[in-house]
Amino acid sequence: MGKSLNQVVRDYLEQLAGSTRRGRHWAQFEARCLGSPARVGDWHFNRDEANER
Repeated sequence: MGKSLNQVVRDYLEQLAGSTRRGRHWAQFEARCLGSPARVGDWHFNRDEANER
């Protein structure tokens, strides 16, 4: 890999910290979406319609 063990561990920890941050941001986004008063009438997501070609 051309890296020292120290650098490999550092890279891994930076990657792990970044994925934790993304997870937290996603959870905040999801909470805002679910708590939003915005509605689209009586429309509901339909997986079959979404996958029609």
